[in-house]
Amino acid sequence: MFSVADLASVSRDVSATRSRTKKIARIASALSTLSPEEVPPIVGFLCGEPRQGKLGLGYGAFKELSALAVPAQARVTALELDATFSELANCAGKGAARERARILRDLYLKLSGDERDFVSRLVLGALRQGALESV
Repeated sequence: MFSVADLASVSRDVSATRSRTKKIARIASALSTLSPEEVPPIVGFLCGEPRQGKLGLGYGAFKELSALAVPAQARVTALELDATFSELANCAGKGAARERARILRDLYLKLSGDERDFVSRLVLGALRQGALESV
């Protein structure tokens, strides 16, 4: 299963090169390892566009999480991230902001530093890789 750590690694590699050919090759290499159910969410993540669209989270939601302890080992798959994003997208009504904060906190408790960086940039629309048109 493709993990959030794998997503962060691909994103970091793609951001680190200026070569469009190398960006495409790195993304294609990652996509070639996916199972069919992983393709839609992971393509969205690598394009900077989660399938769920906007999740109702801003910079403030992430700022509060910076003090959380980072786990020794990451353990979130890309499909689990996709499910968490669906859960966030479905929060509505009274108490929705509090529920979103709880869901995001629970997710962050399972993410490494690199994964947290990737997820926050993805959610905030700041996934600057220079390859979004390449995917």
